[in-house]
Amino acid sequence: QVEFALIGSWLMNILLIGSTGQLGGWFIPVLEAYGHVQIDPRYDIREPENFRVYCHEQCVDAVINAAGWNNRRCLGSPDAETEAYEVNGKAAGKMAELCREMEIPFYHISTEYVFGSENGVGPFSEEVTPLPDSLYGQTKLCGDKAVLAARGYVLRVSLLADLFRHEVAATNIISSKLRASVAC
Repeated sequence: QVEFALIGSWLMNILLIGSTGQLGGWFIPVLEAYGHVQIDPRYDIREPENFRVYCHEQCVDAVINAAGWNNRRCLGSPDAETEAYEVNGKAAGKMAELCREMEIPFYHISTEYVFGSENGVGPFSEEVTPLPDSLYGQTKLCGDKAVLAARGYVLRVSLLADLFRHEVAATNIISSKLRASVAC
């Protein structure tokens, strides 16, 4: 069953990757408040062919990637480096490349951890050079670069606990980008 969302007079089928996580869970009511319906295939994002097939089968119009290893998980696993680079870096980049090929807008949610402690305290402008000083920041920056190289969008948020305060700003950014993609 394909579920659609309405933006203006255009129906959109938005795929939310990572809807079962803390960040993805936050996006569900935000998308629903704007009339968007989330769908999540619950597959391993490290297998890109599954992603391509799903997007075609479900006629996906836009993808929001909220999946990834968080800082706590990066610190707590013996296989953290390999797994975190695979999910936060390589998988995000591959999904963005596939979206570019399929002409589907790709929105990747990232973190201010890419700036590290040497840059001080945010908010940070786009001109600030990322200097990650943690495995989490390094892997997310790897994904950010790959997503941007594939002409995707990157939205970096502060601490996840601060998302509630910034709900309107984050919602407006994604909503305006979705509207812009429909207008093209």
